[in-house]
Amino acid sequence: MSLITEDQAMKNIEVKFYKYFKKLIFTVLGNLIKIAKYS
Repeated sequence: MSLITEDQAMKNIEVKFYKYFKKLIFTVLGNLIKIAKYS
């Protein structure tokens, strides 16, 4: 019977969160650059 350790689960959550966060930051930066260009 295979059992995922809590540590492993936390790592998976961290990776998902990090990827999501990175995408969010790039989106925000992209929007800021667009606003700066057109203002």
